[in-house]
Amino acid sequence: MGAADRSEVCVVACAEAFRGDGEILAAPIGVIPTIGVRLARHTFEPRLLVTDGEAHVVQGTWAIGAAPGGAVESWLPYRAVFDILWRGNRHVMMTPSQIDTFGNANISAIGSHAQPKAQLLGVRGAPGNTVSHPTSYWVPRHATRVFTPQVDMVSGVGYDNAAKAGPAATRYQELRRVVSNLASFDWDPGSRRLRLLSVHPEVSVDEVVLPGGPAVTSKEPVPRVRTILAGSGLAEIVMNNPPVNAIPVAGWFEIAEQVTEAGRNPEVRVVVLRAEGRGFNAGVDIKEVQAAEGFTALLGANRGCFAAFKAIYECAVPVIAAVHGFCLGGGIGLVGNSDVIVAAEDATFGLPEVDRGALGAATHLSRLVPQHKMRAMVYTSATATAAELHHFGSVHSVVPPAGLRAAALALAGEIAAKDPVVIRAAKESLNGIDLWDVNRSYRYEQGFTFELSLTGVSDRIRDEFVAGAKPDS
Repeated sequence: MGAADRSEVCVVACAEAFRGDGEILAAPIGVIPTIGVRLARHTFEPRLLVTDGEAHVVQGTWAIGAAPGGAVESWLPYRAVFDILWRGNRHVMMTPSQIDTFGNANISAIGSHAQPKAQLLGVRGAPGNTVSHPTSYWVPRHATRVFTPQVDMVSGVGYDNAAKAGPAATRYQELRRVVSNLASFDWDPGSRRLRLLSVHPEVSVDEVVLPGGPAVTSKEPVPRVRTILAGSGLAEIVMNNPPVNAIPVAGWFEIAEQVTEAGRNPEVRVVVLRAEGRGFNAGVDIKEVQAAEGFTALLGANRGCFAAFKAIYECAVPVIAAVHGFCLGGGIGLVGNSDVIVAAEDATFGLPEVDRGALGAATHLSRLVPQHKMRAMVYTSATATAAELHHFGSVHSVVPPAGLRAAALALAGEIAAKDPVVIRAAKESLNGIDLWDVNRSYRYEQGFTFELSLTGVSDRIRDEFVAGAKPDS
């Protein structure tokens, strides 16, 4: 059985919205929510009441477009639905054209009320649904035109407007869940604001929390570095530090710790190191270095980078780096010490260290490109493409960005299928025949960064960088 595709993930997420409902009428609107409801009843919510789409509550599970095969449980004419609705014994999942921070939903019109740009369904039953019984939403295309700071017209009543209306609107109101093609949300019980629960596989938080969209909180802080045990002997270590994956001091040590722990785990046979967001890695967080007093942050960053690079090189199992977007500075150290590199077509690699008043990771860049190419890249801060590195033989394969994770996991699976004792021995033996000591070589480079910092030139250059940086960089 292969990995679940995005539609299957969305079906499961929709099913989860109905967990714990018991014997109430499930009213999904749309194909994905309908399959989700049928899945929920077939597995963990057997008491859910499901209709045939007309006037019967029926038993069984059947395919979309097929006739129900189960027995008819009851007659449910349209007029009886309102009795169920007013009693709160229904859970509807609607598809909004717009939805905002507090859960106000618009299915009526886009644009001003006086002269809308587009007329939609109309308000219909949305107000009654949202103040009478559990209501969830399915958003098939996650975009700022749907997730908006304020809806053009309130059809489904959000928590803020219900509060203004008083107890009659708030007594039975329960906005349960929003499932989009990228993520799942609920509402924070305190602030009543939209809250991110989880992102779907291969989706980053940056893709979900959209600039210009509604304010979104998070149930739990998204870890800067996290390990996912993917099964079949594979471990994914994922970096996610918006906006550009510039890693602070603590983050480098987190990478080192999690890579080391993965290698020590006897169940892990291969580690895949990847990132979420705009690029793989932007190196050290220079803003953190410049904001700190003295050299504390600089020393921490250098020790953290050394620990992270060393952990990857000395990890007891092979490490595959899956690289997309930019891979700069410290990112080169991570990738250069990896065993195998899979890159997206948009990946670029570079060492802008001389433009940041520092030196380092030329040790690792020289494992990716020929010697004189490396020197030119260091002196000029030029970058190389994934295609170039593939030509040099340092990148195993170049794939479309959407297929990067799958390609890395497929290669990892191929390695993991080998005898784990032999593979661990192979890793140790390959390190033993390396032409130079990468740890000692990188430590030598770091000494020059310390010297430049003591002269004051590094501070001046880094200050200029921070002053000229964009707010989100």
